[in-house]
Amino acid sequence: MLKLSAVSFTIISAIIGALTAALIAAEIARRQLKAEREQVAEARRQTELDRAERLRVARASFPAVLSAICDYADAPAPALHSAWPTVARLYSNVGRHAPHRVCGVDALAQIVVEHDADADIVRDLTEAGATIARAAAQAQP
Repeated sequence: MLKLSAVSFTIISAIIGALTAALIAAEIARRQLKAEREQVAEARRQTELDRAERLRVARASFPAVLSAICDYADAPAPALHSAWPTVARLYSNVGRHAPHRVCGVDALAQIVVEHDADADIVRDLTEAGATIARAAAQAQP
């Protein structure tokens, strides 16, 4: 049989101890990596839940925001509308019934008619309370 000396036995024991320590260190490192992966996965899951909650809240508040924007836009609308001059152009079909009524004659600041507009129509509009202005005749080329 093979005789081992004390030195050989010590070397073999040291190698076995080193291998055992390396195996233990590898297992500890594997467990740490697994724990870190689980933490990263949990952080991602929590981030996704937070994002989904923020989107839900934003979607829920969207109608209220749109209403507020519309209310804000409606407030100055009458002032802006009254600042624009109102212009109407008379065509040959004046005197007929229009399919849609935009506003009454009294709501217009001024009506500009063509230079050769029918005198009866101009008189009727004036009697209805409209301020009439005749456009200048176009120069012939």
